[in-house]
Amino acid sequence: MAFEEEVFPLMVFGVLAVSTAELGVGGILLRGNSHARKKLLGHVLLMLAGFFFLFRCVFANRMGVLADIWSIHNSVSMGLFGLMWCGSVAFLISLVGELVKTK
Repeated sequence: MAFEEEVFPLMVFGVLAVSTAELGVGGILLRGNSHARKKLLGHVLLMLAGFFFLFRCVFANRMGVLADIWSIHNSVSMGLFGLMWCGSVAFLISLVGELVKTK
């Protein structure tokens, strides 16, 4: 896809900045709850992996990806993004469930 030159680095920086902030703030708020912190880490890592596959699809030419059949490459990349996103949401729902559990 065609994008302005600045879009790719801004997207990468934005995703990394938000993920870092999510880990930092979440880590502080979840002090003393190591199990919940591990779930937060799982959520962020799977979301970053998902963004990697999404970026491979959207910014393939900028990342130097070469594919023989682009429709297959894009379909697989979108599918892997979806799986990573699903896993990330599962970690997040599990984290919220743990936090609202009555003790």
